[in-house]
Amino acid sequence: NATLTNVSLASWRKKNGTKWEMITNGGARNGKDIAASKLKAGDVLLGYNRAGKYQHTMLYIGNGKIIDAVSSGSKPGQISQHDYATRCKSLYITRAFRYTGGGKYGN
Repeated sequence: NATLTNVSLASWRKKNGTKWEMITNGGARNGKDIAASKLKAGDVLLGYNRAGKYQHTMLYIGNGKIIDAVSSGSKPGQISQHDYATRCKSLYITRAFRYTGGGKYGN
């Protein structure tokens, strides 16, 4: 997951930098996540671990809900839905990306 997150971040900036808007929590760490009121369905969320490395990618689906995939444990690859507020307790969600380009998936 950490590799996927880092590759995703680098790819977005290189290929679609002008089509992705970054939403942050002002750079704050220590569990100060992005307020759900700033998010829109389709935003890609990045969470980091206690060591300060980005390790998890999630998708905000609206109404205070996110989906993500489990990468280890008893059910790797399983897609799960969570309450954003609950997931924030275990992940530090400090970056979100919103696609602003045209086409089918643009605003």
